[in-house]
Amino acid sequence: MSEACPTSTEVNQFLRASDDQIQADPRLHSLQLHILGCSRCLEHLEGEVLKVIGPELPTNASAFFGRAAMSAEPVGLAPKIEGFVMGDRLGRGGMGTVFKAWQSAMHREVAIKVLPGGPLADPRWRAWCLAEARAAAQIRHPDAVQVYDVGMTEGYPYLVMEYVAGGSLADRLRKIPSMPFRDSARLLARIARVVHHMHLRGLIHRDLKPGNILIDSPSDAPPSVWWPKVADFGLARPIGDSARSLTLAGIGTPEYMAPELAQGRGANVETFADIYALGAILYRLLVGKPPFQEASPQETLARVIEGSPIPPGRIVQKLPRDLETIVLKCLEPEPQRRYATAEALADDLDAFLEGRTILARPVGPVRRSSRFVRRHPVGSALMLGLALTTATSLVLLGRAETARSQAAANEALALERSREAEKRRAEAEANRQQAEQMFQAAGKLLAIVNQGDDPNVPRGELSRTELEAALPTCRELLRGRPNDLVLLRTYSQIVYQIGWHRALEGRTSQAADLFREGVETLDAALANVQDDDLRHEAAFLSLWYGQILYTLEEIPEAIQFLHRSLEWCDGPTESWPLTSNQRRAAFIKSEVGPHLILCGDHTGRRTLIEAKRMLEGHLEAVSNDVDALAHLVNVYHDLGESDEALVALRRLVSIDRLPRYRYHLASALDIRKGTIQDEVTRGDLTAEIADLIESCLPELQQEADNNPSKPEFAETLHHAFSLSIRSLLDLGRSDEAVDVLAQFLNSIETRPYRFPEPNSKIDHFYATGFNELGRILIHPALPEQGFQEILTQIEQFFDQDSMTSSQRKNAMFGLLRIRFFAQSEFEHIRIAAFFEVCHGAVTRHFDAEKPSIIEITELLAWAMTLRIHGHLGDSERIIAWCGKALEAMPSETRVTPEYFVALSDYWTQVAKNLWRYEPIDETALGDALRRSVESAEKAARFAPEEGVYRELVAERRERLERSGLDPGPIAQRPGLEARSSSAK
Repeated sequence: MSEACPTSTEVNQFLRASDDQIQADPRLHSLQLHILGCSRCLEHLEGEVLKVIGPELPTNASAFFGRAAMSAEPVGLAPKIEGFVMGDRLGRGGMGTVFKAWQSAMHREVAIKVLPGGPLADPRWRAWCLAEARAAAQIRHPDAVQVYDVGMTEGYPYLVMEYVAGGSLADRLRKIPSMPFRDSARLLARIARVVHHMHLRGLIHRDLKPGNILIDSPSDAPPSVWWPKVADFGLARPIGDSARSLTLAGIGTPEYMAPELAQGRGANVETFADIYALGAILYRLLVGKPPFQEASPQETLARVIEGSPIPPGRIVQKLPRDLETIVLKCLEPEPQRRYATAEALADDLDAFLEGRTILARPVGPVRRSSRFVRRHPVGSALMLGLALTTATSLVLLGRAETARSQAAANEALALERSREAEKRRAEAEANRQQAEQMFQAAGKLLAIVNQGDDPNVPRGELSRTELEAALPTCRELLRGRPNDLVLLRTYSQIVYQIGWHRALEGRTSQAADLFREGVETLDAALANVQDDDLRHEAAFLSLWYGQILYTLEEIPEAIQFLHRSLEWCDGPTESWPLTSNQRRAAFIKSEVGPHLILCGDHTGRRTLIEAKRMLEGHLEAVSNDVDALAHLVNVYHDLGESDEALVALRRLVSIDRLPRYRYHLASALDIRKGTIQDEVTRGDLTAEIADLIESCLPELQQEADNNPSKPEFAETLHHAFSLSIRSLLDLGRSDEAVDVLAQFLNSIETRPYRFPEPNSKIDHFYATGFNELGRILIHPALPEQGFQEILTQIEQFFDQDSMTSSQRKNAMFGLLRIRFFAQSEFEHIRIAAFFEVCHGAVTRHFDAEKPSIIEITELLAWAMTLRIHGHLGDSERIIAWCGKALEAMPSETRVTPEYFVALSDYWTQVAKNLWRYEPIDETALGDALRRSVESAEKAARFAPEEGVYRELVAERRERLERSGLDPGPIAQRPGLEARSSSAK
């Protein structure tokens, strides 16, 4: 690289050279490297490029970076990026290629823009691209395409962006010649506020055009409901920073390029170039074409530099004069004559829409003449001489006629403006009233949903449907009123309610997307407004999002958002009682703490201790604060302080006898009863449990009826049934217990709802419900006749055609799990009896199923249960069937770690069954153990980052070593059926 800057001749040679020539010529390549590292040369090139660029503009950055930057640009195939499933190419432009992709961790569609680069690219080129991408990631606005992440893959810089399916404004405008006046003004006002948001953060866009504005509305939606999303910040740069203005492609598009950029005055453009581009876009919306559009880009640039566009009012009939004034002010050739800020432009557009007076003033004849003189000085001098010789004779003649004509025109114009202003006011008032009605409807609905403790308020599917319908309304209102505190609080509550329901129904991914949207929306709003209520709303949404991320096993990100929730909370206090904000902070900490502990974060316990200190101090001053006391009960429980939790729970029920509080107290007493040996005390606790459940059982049934699609309400009800029945049996009230048991069975049969997650391994409704039923069946006080009748009902229940395979197996597993509670011989006899019922059901139904990997794993566990209970033949039959099902799996399933885990489990069960025969077939046993190890190793190779698979390998190897067998080579035969028959 030479030390001195190149001469003008050398620069001209470089600019005219092709990519291949630059790569082949060491002198030109060295010159290119010098330009990349020299800010003086880069600024100079912006002014010189127009003189030598040739008949066409470059379509990408290769004119300056050559083959080293662009030769490996991905044209058709998307590069591999970890964590993303790459899809179709959406488009290709001068600054990269955009692909549609699926982000697995966040369960969402995204757009990935892959910038030019590749293994041959100069490191400084990559650094420049990443710097531009990080600048784009600073933009956080509801009407801007969000940049989620930036990175580098295989030498290519890339941006992960929000995916907007509605296409670009340019695509929409190809279908219509122009847009209605008011729709054009409304659309551009939104775009201008995004640009102002950029400018406030020290960035200018530099390539605003219809192609870089996406529309977040259906393709068939009318222009009146188009919602813009400003995109493509790849050319954005800090205000005043010209060091990265590298290419002509990097300073805009000719039709929308400001004159100062076209003239190479890039160092002083600041924000005015974006104002000009906004005016050019508005001109295109109104007229149907940009202000300047010639046969070639070079001719277009020449026209941009030369002068002002044709006023749009001369092209479009009845164009409002105020709107024309706004357009022409944006397109002023001198930057300082344009709007000072994009916000001022948006305010004038809003004034036009609302019928108010705009601040911009129309261009008069003197200024129009001065512009012409500056552009054409020689011709202007000749015309001036001719004008002076004729002006005097014409002035007197025309003055009177002009006065009469002007008076009539002014009168007509005044009348037209009056009518138009009245029409605007009427439209504005109608829009305002409609928006207020939508907002009030959402607020009323939210008030209904929040009255959850009132049994007279419906909280079923009707309110859920209405709440879902209110969410888009809130989103639309927020676009126009992003800092409206009442609207923001309503929006956050609706997001919370819908997200909470989705999470409880098992729609975890959808809940995660909604909570993330809520957190990002409130985060953006809090950058502009300061409000304690909104801050704590953001904290609650961040808390819930962290909880959802934990269930999705996204532990690092879960910890991040849980701590973000704490950052929005008020800090520690030494004054009591707590203020409203401090009280909410204590509630949030009481919920964040246990989730941080679950995530393995050591700060979780410290957070719980801080919540405990705040709540205890508060309750000393305000003893009847029910919500604070309920949170303190949970804190005691999470800290393992069971005695304190029980005392607080009794205190809570004495203040407020809500059914859920009485139910929780009965549950806590049942746990305490198991630790007490004194029969009198146990009897007293049993009687108290029975009374508490009896008092709240009807209300719990009503709550489950009002929420028919939410299994968690039914689970609470079924546990309450179990507490009631077991307590009544302990008290010798068996007839009452049998009556409640009939209600329990009816509830199980009439509430067959599942979590909708397709990969859910356990159906909690059936697993927990039948586990509670099993605890009742082994109770020694349950009469034998009642026991036999219930067994018959269970058998009929399992044989229902409406039951799925997964439901049936989960019910049986829940029922059989009760064997861990059995102690006496009487209990074991009863377990054996309903084991026979379950065994009959599974053998009647499993052959008709085509199970998934998860169901095969469950069947293998069932086979193990059969073997433990002495049904070795049936166990082998089920295991053999599982082996055939694994062999019949489709090829795409047989390359997953889950498949090899199931295969390892299969061979492990084969080995365990072989061990039951005498004499032991050591060759077959060693063969099965060896296959079990190798299958586990394959699972670990497919997912090396998963520690659970490595642990599985270690456990299976240890089993093989412990056997003391020499497995030798693996036998090339399935062998299970043959070995089983011979062994028998």
